[in-house]
Amino acid sequence: MEKFQIVGKRQEKQEATLKATGMLKYTGDLFVPNMLHCKILRSPWANAIVKNIDKTEALKVIGVVEIITYDDVPKILSMHQFLHVPEIMFKDSYLLEHHVRHVGDRVAAVAAETLEAAEEALEKIKVEYEVLPAAIDFDATLSPDAPIIHEEALKGEDYVEMNGNVFDTVDISIGDVEKGFEESDLVLTRKYKTSKPNPAPLERAVVLCVPDGNKHVDIWATTQGVHAMRMNISSSLGIPVSKLTCHRVFLGGSFGAHIHTGFIENICTFLALRTGRPVRGEKSREEMFLAYGRHPMLLDLKVGFKKDGTMISLHSDVTDDTGSYAFSGSSKMMLAAGFTLSMYKCPNLRMSGRAVYTNTPPLTAMRGAGNPQASWAVESLMDEAAEILGLDPIEVRVKNMLSI
Repeated sequence: MEKFQIVGKRQEKQEATLKATGMLKYTGDLFVPNMLHCKILRSPWANAIVKNIDKTEALKVIGVVEIITYDDVPKILSMHQFLHVPEIMFKDSYLLEHHVRHVGDRVAAVAAETLEAAEEALEKIKVEYEVLPAAIDFDATLSPDAPIIHEEALKGEDYVEMNGNVFDTVDISIGDVEKGFEESDLVLTRKYKTSKPNPAPLERAVVLCVPDGNKHVDIWATTQGVHAMRMNISSSLGIPVSKLTCHRVFLGGSFGAHIHTGFIENICTFLALRTGRPVRGEKSREEMFLAYGRHPMLLDLKVGFKKDGTMISLHSDVTDDTGSYAFSGSSKMMLAAGFTLSMYKCPNLRMSGRAVYTNTPPLTAMRGAGNPQASWAVESLMDEAAEILGLDPIEVRVKNMLSI
């Protein structure tokens, strides 16, 4: 009888005992000697130009070691992608901004001996803003007179020709969609709009950056992608990836929130190199709600069915609100367009879409990354079609199900 090492044998979860005994270490449990605490000053405005920053009183706070602004950081457009694919790799942000594009955007960062000193210094930084009109939803950002959220961005290493606030598009066809609609017994045209829930993991974003004195930094962070984080930090600081070692730590939940590199990891790494000391940053719960969320989408669907419930033609048009920075907006838009028929077959298919900027916090993946938005729209339409045709909705689904 063949013997197996794994199959048919009880497997104990590696971290089960550590979790049950409270001995498992998360990033939030990590502290080192001589460590500085980082806090970020965030914009109260959705769209504004920073005209002046006065750090005088903040620098007088006992324990403050460093305060940085846009003037102090590398002027390198960087990315915060999880997928490093040139065709969807947009670079449109700096470590800190002089043009803030959403409430909570990064204006300045403080490194201090204590968390209390860092928080006190934030309150004493005086900022003069030139407040601009903001576009915070689909209608506003796509209108002809919408404020332009980004004047420039890179796609891979090439500058993108911006089309208003639309920064990427997709259009893919299979078969003859219009002919399919002509041959359909029932054609439904529907519009769906999804919301922006927050994944809200129990563990907040934490990062600890420890320099070694040789321009190398060890980084521990709440992340689902150490390699992506390493490349993103390298990109924004303009340093070789060989100067960064990123350590994977057990996560206290994520649901997509920690799949992308937020700005706090990059800023703390920069401060660690600048001060020569370890730097720890941790987002508050309010900051967590300003940093993550599922992409809201507009989905315009036109679907053609035969009387027996067979789907023969579909056009899915997706508009993806990615927030104020691209992050993974391009990929989520493409995924939503592609996931329109993740379960079903259709001989005539067109998938089109666009990713747009709005003056809202940049968004991340959340439990499905484009699939929930598209699937909700399609499944709603399948139910409606079945009702109109007088068919069992389950039978309609089975009839159109993909098979091997």
